[in-house]
Amino acid sequence: MELCKRFRKSRQGGGKVTEKAFIVLLCILAPLTDLKVGDIQPVEMLMLIVVPIMAVKVTLSGLVIKSSQGIIYLLRKYVLLSAIIVALSLFAVRLTMYPPFDLPLLKRSPIISIVRLTQLLISVGAMIILATSFVKRPDRIRLFTRIYIYSGLISACYAIISCAALLAGFDIGLEGAYGNVVPRARAFFVEGGPFGVYLVSVIMVVLFRTFVMHDSYRLTAGIQISILLIAVFAASSKAGMFLSFFLLMHYMIMSKNFGLPSLILLILIITFVMLGAHTRLAGYVQDYSNFAELALERSEDSSLVMGRVMAAHLIPRMIAEHPFGGIGFGNYSLQRNNPDYLQGLPTTFGWDLPGLGLAGYVAELGVPLVLFLVWLIWYPVKVIRFHKVSILVVLTASYQFFAHLVGVQITFVYPWLLTALALGYALNKPLLPKSTSSALIKG
Repeated sequence: MELCKRFRKSRQGGGKVTEKAFIVLLCILAPLTDLKVGDIQPVEMLMLIVVPIMAVKVTLSGLVIKSSQGIIYLLRKYVLLSAIIVALSLFAVRLTMYPPFDLPLLKRSPIISIVRLTQLLISVGAMIILATSFVKRPDRIRLFTRIYIYSGLISACYAIISCAALLAGFDIGLEGAYGNVVPRARAFFVEGGPFGVYLVSVIMVVLFRTFVMHDSYRLTAGIQISILLIAVFAASSKAGMFLSFFLLMHYMIMSKNFGLPSLILLILIITFVMLGAHTRLAGYVQDYSNFAELALERSEDSSLVMGRVMAAHLIPRMIAEHPFGGIGFGNYSLQRNNPDYLQGLPTTFGWDLPGLGLAGYVAELGVPLVLFLVWLIWYPVKVIRFHKVSILVVLTASYQFFAHLVGVQITFVYPWLLTALALGYALNKPLLPKSTSSALIKG
């Protein structure tokens, strides 16, 4: 009997170590989006190992998932979403594809839809596992916030040093920035835009750790945020600028005590970020307004004929053609050269992505399913608002929705981690009106 007790204790101890290691690796690997093995991100490799193990564990336990009722409800809805995506993607196989070049197997139809769905399920799985861990062991929140912030600060410092080296004309082998005349910080992202959005998430976690967890001094938080804001400025991230604006506006709407100091802070932050983004934002407006002429003149310029500006012209045509079923998850790149959508605009030989966030997914999934997806992403915010928590917790949960709104792909893991943080923390708190919250969870 004593031996059995010791064995159970050793298993529990090993489980705690494994859980901590998972949280640490998740925080470290999430921002390494451009350090891929083939087309697989490091954090995806981690989840491809963890999720099957969790699935086997749940199966052996008789399909019993030990988690909060709200988290299980959310998981069931995402399973339903996945089933519908599979059905619509299979229906989209009937469409003629226009691949840009001789593609590898994973980027062909319908394999690309399976790949994108797998990436989405990886992100959902990370959120569910992390939120469940936070509900069961609230001390894991402290570990997560600390490692997430340190990882973000390392990325920020690497990017700042890379920018400084480029400005000084030194080639020291760092790739955390790009460009020569006006270098842009990107750290371990493909470009400055998504890096800026990630930095905003780190700032949110700093605020969460300082003012919700009370686990950091305000002076320390101020220094950390200053470093992160310098990196945001160096990234010249338009998406980061808009994300900051949306989050602050959401705070103003929720806050009952939004006075002059908060208004001044809002103006300062928006001004600070806009200084690094106004030139490129003006360039986007100019390119869009004269796009037809520019595209014909600069048909070989991939920075113009690929990405958001081109997608802004093509996606409305795709939606008009397939408003309900979409063109298939991940199929934008395979339909981008469709003459019916181009209508005289130039084709591309590169793998093009829309970069328009939730708006881009309307073309791939159809209007009804994207509305369902938006409701699912916003659902944790609704749940958290019925618990006795700080406005900052609700704001942390809303980060994911606004991040996807400004262009972050739903297959990127890090926005889901902030939802897990807020949801796991809130579900440890008492409800405000119990009956109202129960009704909300039931449906």
